[in-house]
Amino acid sequence: MRVNIINTKQGIIDNQWFSHITTHTEKKMMQRTKDNIRRFNRGYDNTEIDTCAFDKMMSTSQITDFIYTKIFQSYLFQSEAIIDFKSRVSRLAIESVNQYYKTYNRKIIDETVFYDYFHDLIDSQISCRNNMMSIRECALISIINEKIEKSKSEVMELNGLIS
Repeated sequence: MRVNIINTKQGIIDNQWFSHITTHTEKKMMQRTKDNIRRFNRGYDNTEIDTCAFDKMMSTSQITDFIYTKIFQSYLFQSEAIIDFKSRVSRLAIESVNQYYKTYNRKIIDETVFYDYFHDLIDSQISCRNNMMSIRECALISIINEKIEKSKSEVMELNGLIS
């Protein structure tokens, strides 16, 4: 059985993730993102990720929505360190799949594959997001980051945390 986030969540990806896309360039970027996810998922064939339980979890849980929101709309919500987010999503997926398995008196054998999968998937999508930005957008983000770091240093200095 071939399980992947594109096939499992095709409706969400087409309707929610990319519903705002209108230009030809944006549609090409969307297709590149989908292709990237498909290639990425091939690396998890014949693992605990490649199961009916995982497929059901991805099609009924909010995990895909969480990932999209964190990567493409994080400005809408309170910030969470990306490493903490990856671990939280992995734990949610493990809990959900184990809940499904409970009816069959079964449990996930190798939880590390879930952590690996979601950590790598999120990194892959962050890379895709970054590749979508123009040079001008990258420059603006760099300027903003520099200003944030400068402000952070000034606040720490005012609080006597830096000598």
